[in-house]
Amino acid sequence: TVDRPYTDSLRSLIYPDIQEGHSFTKVLLIDSAVTDYQVFVDAASPSTFPIVYSSNTSKSELTTLLQAHFTNIERIAICFLGSAIDSNCCLFLDASPFFTKDDQDGVPSGENLDWMISTLNTFHVKNVDYLACDTLQNPNWREYYNLLAQSTGVVVGASDDKTGNLKYGGDWIMESSMEDIETVYFTQNISYYTHLLDGIYNDATTGLTYTYVTAGLTTSVKATSRTSVSGAVTIPTSITIDGQAYSVTTLGNSAFQNCSSLTSITIPASVTNIGFSVFLGCPNLTSITVDGSNSNYSSLDGVLCNKAQTTIIQYPI
Repeated sequence: TVDRPYTDSLRSLIYPDIQEGHSFTKVLLIDSAVTDYQVFVDAASPSTFPIVYSSNTSKSELTTLLQAHFTNIERIAICFLGSAIDSNCCLFLDASPFFTKDDQDGVPSGENLDWMISTLNTFHVKNVDYLACDTLQNPNWREYYNLLAQSTGVVVGASDDKTGNLKYGGDWIMESSMEDIETVYFTQNISYYTHLLDGIYNDATTGLTYTYVTAGLTTSVKATSRTSVSGAVTIPTSITIDGQAYSVTTLGNSAFQNCSSLTSITIPASVTNIGFSVFLGCPNLTSITVDGSNSNYSSLDGVLCNKAQTTIIQYPI
């Protein structure tokens, strides 16, 4: 738990109370899509100011917060779900990618890139670290990092392998700068983080988004947006990403919240974890069907229950 009160006075931003004369010298931006992001918040060091954002956060919101409390920021880190597959899948602010490229030979561009360059210069940032898996493997990301360094003089930290705790197959070393940032931003409580910062895959055909974890080859699933799914939806047992099959094990928190056109859903045996408020605000959902071999859940007459059918989890409208 966090020993300092949190506020959400700016829409879509969550951060601790901050007083005039504070001792924060570093800012840690944490994407709310990161699995168990609260662990990063709780593990922030006394000199690190954690801010939880989402892809719906606007640049102006974040700028207003930073300008209100900082003149200089020594370092900024961004904790997000990255991947070497497609930089366009990694959304940052205003529901847009960190950067875009018009073609293979083009240079990175975009409003989020412009914002980052301006922010690094305005607050005299010396280091910026991108805490995500494998981004250095992607030539587009490498161009982006080089452009940041050339435009601002900042030292860019990024990884060419799995980012996360060693025990779970990752590390906190930024291979681009050869710096271990574990103690730069965190206390020893970061050891409680049991996931890796892998990536997100958007399936445009089905309107579903998958958050995948290489350690264990598992993924959680949710609707890409409130309008991306309609009618009857069948969750697959597995999804293939870049030639690798991942088992679909989780329906994430609020996975289908406010999907007003969703009418029915079929859940496979592979899904062993269903989050909170998964079907909240689905007025046309009339049936939930669970594979009979599912070990944790079942369905009865379209109602989602626990396996023993002693507890109703979701009763469709």
